[in-house]
Amino acid sequence: MAEMNRWEIWEADVPFQEGNGSKLRPVLILSDQEVFALSLKMTSHEPRYKKMEGEYEIYRWQEAGLEKPTVIQCSKKLKLDKSRFTSKQYGRLTTVDIIGLQAVLKYMGIEE
Repeated sequence: MAEMNRWEIWEADVPFQEGNGSKLRPVLILSDQEVFALSLKMTSHEPRYKKMEGEYEIYRWQEAGLEKPTVIQCSKKLKLDKSRFTSKQYGRLTTVDIIGLQAVLKYMGIEE
């Protein structure tokens, strides 16, 4: 597998929270470690809360390589074993979205 870098969007087999099954979905890479990648869950659902309450709607989703409007669920931090990733890389967040997402992550205390 190719090296994954911060702010890139990759496809991974993400387990359901209920514990039964999984789904291939895009995830945002925060950190690429030797054995796992720290990621954030992404969904095509409309934001369910105010953006500053843990969800960030990607403004330039097409430029990031996504097929439809996408929301990053900042409260859904994933520590995924690298074996769960496919070889599909969607793309990378644009600078505008990186800055916006960093503000939400800082507000939530996830990043400084």
